[in-house]
Amino acid sequence: MASEIDGDTPLHPQHTLSSFLSLGSSGAATEAPAMLSAPPTHSPALESASTHSEAAIFPQRTYADQCIQVGEPWAKALVPEVHKDELTQERRFERILQRIQRGGWTLGAFLHKLFTSPKQGKSSRSQRHAQLVSAFLRGATFEKFSAEDITELMYANKDSAPKAIRQKPGEHVEKSRPDAALMARARLTQWAIQKVEAEISSAATHISGKEGGFHLTQDQTTWSFIHGFSLAKAILPIEPKATILLRVLAAAVLPAALREKLRPSAQNPSPYSSHLSRSVPPGLGGNRKDPVVIIVITFLMLMYACNLHFSLFRKIAGIWLFSNNASSSIFSVLSRIGLSSSYTTVLKTLRALSTSAQSLVREKAPQRAFLLIYDNINRMHRAWDPDLGQRDNMDSGTAATFVELLNCDVGKAFDPKPLKDARDCGARAALTTDVLFDRIDMQELNALMALHCITFLIAETPVLAPHQSFINLRFRTTHAKHRMPEGFITSIHPLATSGHDEGTTRGNQDVLDDLIIRQLGLEKSEVDKLLIIVGGDQSTVEKIRTLQKFLADCPHGYSRYGWVLPLIQLWHMGWADLERILSTHWGRTATNSETGDMSSFYFINTILKRKIKDVKRPDYYPTQNFIFDTLKAEIIDCWKVRLGTDDLNAYFTMHTTVFEDLLVLARGLVDSYLNTQSAEMARDGYHGHGFPVGDMWPRPVVNEDMDTEDEMEQSRGDSVLTNVILCLRDSMLHYEFQHAISDGDIGRAMNVWTFTFTGCGKNKYSNELLDIACNFQYKYSSDLQRTTLNNWLCTFTEERGGCFPMDQMQEHNIKLLKKASQRRDASFGDSFYQEIVSYNIRAFGKASETMKAAVGIGKTGGRHRRQKKEAAMKELATAMKERQLHKFRQGRDFGHIANDDFAAGYIKLAGGKVKKFIQRTVADAGNIHADDDDIEESQSPERVPLPNAIINGLLYCGGDVSSDESSDSDDE
Repeated sequence: MASEIDGDTPLHPQHTLSSFLSLGSSGAATEAPAMLSAPPTHSPALESASTHSEAAIFPQRTYADQCIQVGEPWAKALVPEVHKDELTQERRFERILQRIQRGGWTLGAFLHKLFTSPKQGKSSRSQRHAQLVSAFLRGATFEKFSAEDITELMYANKDSAPKAIRQKPGEHVEKSRPDAALMARARLTQWAIQKVEAEISSAATHISGKEGGFHLTQDQTTWSFIHGFSLAKAILPIEPKATILLRVLAAAVLPAALREKLRPSAQNPSPYSSHLSRSVPPGLGGNRKDPVVIIVITFLMLMYACNLHFSLFRKIAGIWLFSNNASSSIFSVLSRIGLSSSYTTVLKTLRALSTSAQSLVREKAPQRAFLLIYDNINRMHRAWDPDLGQRDNMDSGTAATFVELLNCDVGKAFDPKPLKDARDCGARAALTTDVLFDRIDMQELNALMALHCITFLIAETPVLAPHQSFINLRFRTTHAKHRMPEGFITSIHPLATSGHDEGTTRGNQDVLDDLIIRQLGLEKSEVDKLLIIVGGDQSTVEKIRTLQKFLADCPHGYSRYGWVLPLIQLWHMGWADLERILSTHWGRTATNSETGDMSSFYFINTILKRKIKDVKRPDYYPTQNFIFDTLKAEIIDCWKVRLGTDDLNAYFTMHTTVFEDLLVLARGLVDSYLNTQSAEMARDGYHGHGFPVGDMWPRPVVNEDMDTEDEMEQSRGDSVLTNVILCLRDSMLHYEFQHAISDGDIGRAMNVWTFTFTGCGKNKYSNELLDIACNFQYKYSSDLQRTTLNNWLCTFTEERGGCFPMDQMQEHNIKLLKKASQRRDASFGDSFYQEIVSYNIRAFGKASETMKAAVGIGKTGGRHRRQKKEAAMKELATAMKERQLHKFRQGRDFGHIANDDFAAGYIKLAGGKVKKFIQRTVADAGNIHADDDDIEESQSPERVPLPNAIINGLLYCGGDVSSDESSDSDDE
């Protein structure tokens, strides 16, 4: 039997140490103090105990009838076998307490002995003792009560804290109360706090230390790292180590139900990271506060207080502040409280990032697979309190961008020999007006305009929406000319600004030297071996040609600048076309305001209550929106007139129309309202061309000074309808240009501009387009043509419909640079711009978006969405219907005759302009402009519009973007 007691027999699940310790919570627990003060006298085993030993309390039994098996309940082990059925649980527990007291033990001494671990190599515990304690502390499955249950019983016991004492009425003597600090509840509280403090201190030391991974050095600080930052990624690796601190912070912020969701579990071991990884709903409503974000930010601040090298989040926050033009005083305060790096540290970090960016560009430059684009940048330095001789000063400089080329065979595309050979043989002498006209596929152009007419119809007729997919497919297949590769993203690298004025020929030379030699680090002896495309507006490319002309006789290859291949960019040219359309169709202001001539933009501007002005370089996106809104409204009215209905949706609901039938109707609409021949028919009075006939126009009062033949000629046609057709044609051609640009099909762009710019008198743009026609027709190799077309546009999204011209991208960069200059008096050639701002300017916008996403703020702007102008558009539609604008009304005339820029341009080109151009450029390829050509000034808009975009086939203008506070992110 002794061997059974001392052997390795396992404990039975019902006989546990926790059962004994928890008995104090039963009814017998209230009698424990009395039992300890007056123990019973029987039980010979206890009377024989005289030392504080385990044997004194649990003596080995020598009589066989009282031997027990290991694992029997403690009460059974302490009483004779014959009495076990007579004893209740309370009486057994009382016997245990009696024996503890008889042995000379206090309860504290007993528990201390029970849970004291023996020193290594020395064991004074019996096997029974060790097994019982080990099972309890390990949390064995058969233990009914855990260690925290026992601790909670001690903490919550009414004897662990002073009891409330009532003062009887009339008593003046203060009753003494025990010291609460010495009692169990206070001591357990202090013990728990100390343990939590120790755990938090140990975890914080480890997390904030170097091994925690948050000591961000200058070498580790890269834009890719900053742009990839998120609180979810930051907290993920440290969340298991910071559980206690996060729970303490959560306890101060969250209710119990929410805290429970943030406790780690087998299904979700990283609840904080999971919470912060959730997708953020767009907009501001219902997303104002996230307590988890506050907890994590507080945690990061505390880690910085623990270790000053814990800098990752602070550096990112500092760069975010700088990107939003925060003042140095804000940096001082936020750095003081641990939210941001100091202003000096941020500047040092940005200098390191600039150095890294310049090194990357210098690595790529020798491969020569790049183009450069630059434009002027200026701002006014105001002398707010001028002294004698002081005045406002215009600070001018140049901003440039390095663009990596797409799909370019550098050796073939940029070989200067084919260009020289083509120039020497005079192949461009074959250019004629007929060659220019044949480059325009009129049938294809009409088909594209028909598709746009259907798209406008679908936007107003929901029942036709299924046809839109066919239209989108046709643009990308049947009517595709030279599309940009699907899914490509332009890779650009802003370069340092300079103080050189690119508005002069000498300034352009300085700019080119600065870019090629100083910034890109190319050797002069290597530069002239291959061509480099340099893009800019009309003024820039003209100055470059002038520079090449003046230095053509220089004996050194680099100094001739023949390696520069100037390429005019398209956004400024499109702006010039908007100006042309507005000016041509504005009408005579005084007459239109009185007569209501709806063929003039002036009167339509009055109806729509817009603020458009017929000036040189009108505001870009208000003008574009105005022209496109008018175009769409008139096309819809043309559909109504052609179909004889006022409700298009009801009409197509009743008349099921397949796409091919709809396409036939659209082509008829184009033939009637969108080509030059239709305008001539309306002018000459031939309404059989397809115009519905309206009411008779009142005959004007006979002018006695007018010949009868002239009067008959005037009254035979419809001047208003003629003007409307020419305006619709010009507006639709510009819409097609913008649609082609956004859709990434450069082959569809600039279809008729050579003729229209010539017809309206914009000779410099006309000459540039003539030069482009010569280059692509006779001069450029197939590889150079392909490279130029592949890289004339740019995009920063893989989504279709998001391409835009390079010079518009450069205008956005310039806008950001100017914004960064508002708090600085530095010039564009100073170190502040060159070493801190310029190289990082594009990255600032993305850093701002990164911080917003990190704290759970959704995007609230930058998305294209139509701004509803329903009331004004309905008024315009009503006016067109009442005046029968798109019906032929013989004799209708308000005195406004719009110029047909296309026809006038053809006459000028055929009349000698092409011949003179060839004569000038054959002798000198750079002499494309005549001395009497108009001067095209290089201008930048006060507010650069966001790029146009195509959404479900419909072109949305940059001006349609909502203008809330956060839409000015400038991240295309």
